[in-house]
This record gives sequence, C-alpha cells and structure tokens, in this order.
Amino acid sequence: MKYTKEELGEIALKLITQANVTKTFAIEAINSAKKGDFNLAEKNLDKANKNLLLCQKQHTALIQEEAAGDEITISLLITHALDQVNSAETVLLLSTELVSFYMR
Repeated sequence: MKYTKEELGEIALKLITQANVTKTFAIEAINSAKKGDFNLAEKNLDKANKNLLLCQKQHTALIQEEAAGDEITISLLITHALDQVNSAETVLLLSTELVSFYMR
C-alpha cells in the first residue's frame, strides 16, 4: 500500500499523540508512587504500556510496508514522530524502575 503524504502525516500525528499519552501516564505513575498510591501507579504504568504498544504496532506496520517493497517517504514529521516513540519508550522504562524503587 502506497501512503499519500497526507496519510503519512496522519500516521505521524497519531504516533506523536500516542507517544505523548504514554509519557503522561508514565509520569503520573511516578507521581502516584511518590505519594504511596502504588495501585494507581501500577494502573498508570499499564495504561502507558498499552499506549506504547499501539505506537509500536503502527511503527512495525510502516517497517513491514517498506520491507514489502512499498517505499515510505521519510519526512521531518515522521522522523519527529518516531523520535517521540523512542522517547516514550525510554520514559516508560525509567518510570517503571522509579515506581519499583518507590515500592521498596
């Protein structure tokens, strides 16, 4: 499937949004753990993980499209979106560790 410039723009914006939602839940998990609300911290980490999974599925779909021979035009917006996904993954990883630290 060949994506139009507009479709790639929409995909990028969805990735950026989901990545930011992931980071928000991850930070909320830290804040909840700081306050001793470990139940809420775990729920926020779960939500963050689910949002990150959505990002990863879309990213994987783009890679599979290109691997199948459909050229994907890389724009600054797509590059930014994938950077946000990587950032969300890092924030989630560190948040998970911090929540675990607070639980001790």
